[in-house]
Amino acid sequence: MVKIKDLEEKKCIMAYYKCHSDKNRKNLFTNNSIYNEWWRWWGMDFPKKKNGKPMQIYRNQFVLSAAKQRKGITSEKHKEYTKVLSSITKWINDNYDLSVSRKGNRNIFRDMLVQLREENYAQLIRLLKDNGLADKGYFIQDTSSTNIYELRNYCLIHTGDTVTVKYGSYETILEHLQEIIGLERKR
Repeated sequence: MVKIKDLEEKKCIMAYYKCHSDKNRKNLFTNNSIYNEWWRWWGMDFPKKKNGKPMQIYRNQFVLSAAKQRKGITSEKHKEYTKVLSSITKWINDNYDLSVSRKGNRNIFRDMLVQLREENYAQLIRLLKDNGLADKGYFIQDTSSTNIYELRNYCLIHTGDTVTVKYGSYETILEHLQEIIGLERKR
């Protein structure tokens, strides 16, 4: 199964970014269009071909090649990634309000992004407090830049006998916290 870290935040960033385009909406929110931008920003989310280039898309689906697709030759890996990309595109299209201008939609997606980031940060802090890690010298800082198109980054700091620091996006820090919580419970 395909797992993309920080998928929710990335979807909001992509939707917000795409609302800045002057292109026709019909061509703006397609798998092809979303993938082209996604690859530029988060290319590690989708595998590369052996030559290091992005996977090929043909008619909004990942394919081995257009010729093989026309012959009906596909792979399960490509189908899985197409399913993930289609779910991203569907989410953007489902949340795009046709009764509002593109600028209005841009504001809606920006608000969704800001709210998601606030909730994520609050959840990390809550995890620290609820599991007693804050009392043991752990704390979190938001170390993000002001660029709205960049993923939020956090710094998990532990001031014990030595100072340890873990830096990363929301899901990276969340996974690390869950490991620490699991280790603390075993003690």
